[in-house]
Amino acid sequence: MASGTSAATSVLDSGAGRIRARLMLGVDWLVIRALAAAGDPLARVLNGSPRTDVYAGYERIRACGELAPSRLGLHPVASRRRAEEILRDPRFGVQPAADDTPPSRIDLAQGPLSGSFLELDPPRHTRLRRLVAPAFRPKLIRDFTPVIDEVLAEIIDRLERRDRFDLMTDLAVVFPIAVISRLLGIPAADATHFSQIGMLVGQSLDGVRSVRQAQELREAGRELAILFRRLADERRRDPRDDVISLLATAEAGGELTADDLV
Repeated sequence: MASGTSAATSVLDSGAGRIRARLMLGVDWLVIRALAAAGDPLARVLNGSPRTDVYAGYERIRACGELAPSRLGLHPVASRRRAEEILRDPRFGVQPAADDTPPSRIDLAQGPLSGSFLELDPPRHTRLRRLVAPAFRPKLIRDFTPVIDEVLAEIIDRLERRDRFDLMTDLAVVFPIAVISRLLGIPAADATHFSQIGMLVGQSLDGVRSVRQAQELREAGRELAILFRRLADERRRDPRDDVISLLATAEAGGELTADDLV
């Protein structure tokens, strides 16, 4: 994590680096737009706007078959059967080979999700998953149901006081992040900031579109690292029934490093 952050700094914190990054992103999106105009189904989905009928785009991909090659170099998987086959096959992973991703691309990709479960393969993924698994036992998740109901009621109560609201922006985006905050044990004083970072991360899942967004993601990663290190220190002194306490205990026992915890 630390090495990735320093690499990103060298690219994004210099004038020449930012210009180079803008050029890279500009070329990427020009290629996507050109291929979308030429009819590439995946490029058309990626080039869409919030008003685009994305489901029509998905149908165009499905029409190409279970494994639909794109001129972008990717292969969308368009059936549940084939997706399960790939996900369960140990020959596939989530981390690209070192040769496949130039350093400049790695720099732009640094953010709050760098090094998280989403970007890990076995055996490290397996080891970390084993440590957090007790926090997600079915009974514990069922016991968490009243808290989820409480969070939803709080959000709806706030929305009832408004003349109008947007279902996606004001409820569907806010609700899961608020639930995750409670599950992790984020204090109320930090919940708003954590939610803002969560929304920033969510907006980046379809790809980084600007240097400014890449810089915001990198800064969000730093802020989350500071927040979770502080909370881990507090939980070691005063353990609670939450995920951070579980991980802080595992770190204290030498089962994972400070970076693993973050």
